[in-house]
Amino acid sequence: MSEQKLVRELDQIEIKQTSPIRFKDDAINKIRKQNIVWNKRTDIFIPFKVSKDSHQKGLKLRVFKGALGDKDTRRVFYVQYWFDGRAKRYRLGDYSQRFGKTECDDLLKEVFKNHTDPETGFWIKDPNETRKNEARIVEKPDTTTAKGLVQGTPSQPSTNIYNPGIINH
Repeated sequence: MSEQKLVRELDQIEIKQTSPIRFKDDAINKIRKQNIVWNKRTDIFIPFKVSKDSHQKGLKLRVFKGALGDKDTRRVFYVQYWFDGRAKRYRLGDYSQRFGKTECDDLLKEVFKNHTDPETGFWIKDPNETRKNEARIVEKPDTTTAKGLVQGTPSQPSTNIYNPGIINH
């Protein structure tokens, strides 16, 4: 029978980040794709520690896995909300040098003010639909004409292109 000593050392386990983080630039900068257990996912949502009664309720950071050669970690701000009996997400913007914590907070205040009931805090309009409608509504000039007719100036009568001898008045 051999004598074995019990090794009383702790194994060094690398801590992986998936728990809620503070809503500060330094905490967001520390999020790296190398520190996340991905399993078979390509992205992950990390919630922020914020007050549940504020406009920041539902704010999350989406971190993308990216390709193996990518050095940078792509991070995007989202707000998750309930509307029409379903959980929905609204993309606020990519985290970068120009769009950080303060810009995200300002945009979130504006979206929250325009799309929620001030008394209850419930979402009464869908911000995704608002974004689609703003992009869709474009005034186009009226280019419709009667089929087969060429429009002339008001002082000149227009002619029928199918039958040039006929003048329309």
